[in-house]
Amino acid sequence: MRRPYPNRRRKRKGRRPPHRYKGDGFPIRPNSFQNFGLKAIYDLFLPKLGVHNRRRYFNQVGSYIVLGMGVIGAVMGFGIAGPVGAVFGGGAGLALGDHSLKKHRFIR
Repeated sequence: MRRPYPNRRRKRKGRRPPHRYKGDGFPIRPNSFQNFGLKAIYDLFLPKLGVHNRRRYFNQVGSYIVLGMGVIGAVMGFGIAGPVGAVFGGGAGLALGDHSLKKHRFIR
């Protein structure tokens, strides 16, 4: 069976995965709090923190960020719809914050 476009190069179906580095500018998304040369700064300020303890520390930082997003969602929900809005806004803030930080690999 002949190729539909014989003078063009073949390529795989689908698109490039979003986390793949294309070679221009910065990578698509950061992999952790330690990207872009910040690991050397963290080594300077937290010298006795080992690899596993550093991961645990930054996971805890990420959990505080998620908690803050939940509180902000609750305050916004309370401003819009009262106590019921606070419950739904807090839940939405927690869920979106957790999803975002896990998607971008800040919490592992």
